[in-house]
Amino acid sequence: MKTIKLNIDGNEYVAVPVADYRRLTGAKEDVVPAKDFFRDLLSHNVALARKTAGLTQKGLAERMGVSQPTIAQAESGKMTISADYVERVLTACKLPLDWVAPTEEEGSLPPYLKVLGGDEKKRAPKAKAAPVRKRA
Repeated sequence: MKTIKLNIDGNEYVAVPVADYRRLTGAKEDVVPAKDFFRDLLSHNVALARKTAGLTQKGLAERMGVSQPTIAQAESGKMTISADYVERVLTACKLPLDWVAPTEEEGSLPPYLKVLGGDEKKRAPKAKAAPVRKRA
């Protein structure tokens, strides 16, 4: 069995071929490709930023100067989201650029996204919108 050893945040992990993983664990569900996993995670977090700021899709769209369907596409994973787009969302939501998505209630995440974060005690606390600063 071929394996790859990974070190993420001081924790050691081993990546194994999917067939070996299924044989070792008895798992029957499909494995989500990394591209889809991160697209879905990013889309989910964009929606959380909007909700944390107390905005509707229409309200965020107005602040960003885009249409509401554009926001809906970004939040549903039907649009490629760039780092620039994330920065624009956070700015429109008046959140700091280093904002971390809060832990969600059970049932709101796709099952394969729930594995992120590991120990719940280490997860980020619920974020609050940053105050609006007036320019001098």
